[in-house]
Amino acid sequence: MRLNNIEYLPSDFLPTGDAGQLVRLAETDMTADIGQVHIAKALTNMSVGYRNGKFLAELIAPTIPAEFLLDYYYKFGLEAFRPVDDTYLSGATPGEISWSWIKDSYQCNPHAVRSWYPTMTPTAADVVIQFDMTSTRNCSQAILLRQELNLKAALIAALSPTSMVAAGVNFDNPGFDPVPWFRQQKRIIARQTGEMPNSLALGRPAWDALASNPNFLKHIATGTLSLDILPGSQISPAQAAQKLELDEILVGDGLYDISATPADTANLQWIWGDYVLLQYKTPAPGLQVVTLVNTFLFTGGVNGQLIRKWYDQDKYRQVIDAMKFYAQKLIVPTAGLMWSNAVATADIPSGEATT
Repeated sequence: MRLNNIEYLPSDFLPTGDAGQLVRLAETDMTADIGQVHIAKALTNMSVGYRNGKFLAELIAPTIPAEFLLDYYYKFGLEAFRPVDDTYLSGATPGEISWSWIKDSYQCNPHAVRSWYPTMTPTAADVVIQFDMTSTRNCSQAILLRQELNLKAALIAALSPTSMVAAGVNFDNPGFDPVPWFRQQKRIIARQTGEMPNSLALGRPAWDALASNPNFLKHIATGTLSLDILPGSQISPAQAAQKLELDEILVGDGLYDISATPADTANLQWIWGDYVLLQYKTPAPGLQVVTLVNTFLFTGGVNGQLIRKWYDQDKYRQVIDAMKFYAQKLIVPTAGLMWSNAVATADIPSGEATT
């Protein structure tokens, strides 16, 4: 088609909205900046969001459903270990035994955070932001992070961790053999509680040092087909647990920001860092059992957590509140031992304490 001595191809024409009227695209349009031919919008299949690593709080301190916020439980004495004279003569009265108990209590305290957004914001925002879901997730993560830090602080206060570096038994010491040392520590707990420890929890730097300890690797390789286990390699928590005769090894990958203010560049540190916790944890919480620590969880919400969404009329905003009622209680403090400074050269402040 030719108009005014200009040759037009069919693709040179676009409708303008007026019937029968055509216009020619400017020649520069085909090489225009992407912003001129595409209206920027958020991707619906990709966004960036951060999630914390594996939390250990309710694995170290299993939950006990609590119907009431405040209540008590019984603790029985150690009479089961006391020998008695059970000699019996016909017609005589059998010797009597005694047993004791005390009452201990717990109190589930509330822990709550809030997120909000202006009422009109979602209507103008990209769908991928998902205000309700993101707010709920962030509130839940905030409570879980504080729960992790609270348990660590409670264990440090109750068990008074000793420095492994000071004793020369840090895991990255090539002359240190962890296997006989752990056996000795297990016997200490067993002699205080009658139960052999079955659970080990430690931070990622401590685990990496233990899993690559050359003497520990030799124990793993001995008597197995793991001939490929050589110095410099690592093993799995399951392999280590089997060698140490434990039910489990829990590795804490959780992180927290120790920056002075939220405006600062994030300074993430390991929550459990170079701490190590050896404990006896009952497989099934119940009557007359021994365990180091439990989390009493008020059952008033879903999994002990209450989520509430409501409208703040005064400030024209949607509000999401998250609340969790729990108590982290040391049940039998002698059922656990804790150490700090398991690594001499770590990517964390050595023996860093919770604030």
